[in-house]
Amino acid sequence: KKKITPKDDLNNKNQITDIKSQNIYSKMIKIPDSIHFEFHRYLYLIESFLSTTFNHLKNPLLPTNSRIGKKYVVIAPGANEAFRQWSVQQFAQLTDYIISNFNLTVIISGNQSEEKLGQYILQESSFKDRIENRCGKTNLIDYCILIQNSQFIIGNDSSAIHIAAATNTTAICISNGNHFSRFNPYPKEVSQNIHYIYPFNPNNSYNIYMNKYRTGSKLDINLIKFDEVAKLVNHLAENKL
Repeated sequence: KKKITPKDDLNNKNQITDIKSQNIYSKMIKIPDSIHFEFHRYLYLIESFLSTTFNHLKNPLLPTNSRIGKKYVVIAPGANEAFRQWSVQQFAQLTDYIISNFNLTVIISGNQSEEKLGQYILQESSFKDRIENRCGKTNLIDYCILIQNSQFIIGNDSSAIHIAAATNTTAICISNGNHFSRFNPYPKEVSQNIHYIYPFNPNNSYNIYMNKYRTGSKLDINLIKFDEVAKLVNHLAENKL
């Protein structure tokens, strides 16, 4: 009988579409401009709708059996838009680097449209018997379990990184800074297990990059070099393995 939605900030659509939306919904809740991160935006919406406050987060409960029987790393080479995908050639190089240096199995994950990315990585590898291409072969729950039971995951700014945050899995997110502060990086109070690599260093100038890239970034993600990612992989492996 009622349709309620947050009032759009026109980040991904124009004003004409927004006006049309107003005729669809019976109520539109305005999210304060001071709330940037998407999780907090939804939290505000739900608290406003229910007239209550949530004081803590609860992670989903998933089975802990990996069903694989060996230590593995998940590689997620896909993303919805090509400009948010680090080159598959560098993911292939990284896969062999992980296997040869840390004696781990690598599982390539993603949806069915990303299966070719997995096939390319497998074809280019010198360790084909240590790689599984599971793109398009897992349902959502199995995908979450796969990520939760990995040593860590490496991917673009995509669903895999958000699943890692929800399951408290260590992850490396490779991002060109698109929608910076909206979807990444995660605030510390929400998740502390995601490590980010951008074409810039946001540590000392967070607000500057937030204002510059919160509505989108056209930076080339391949400005991020292989050695930068490999260095972070080394750091994580020292602490996880």
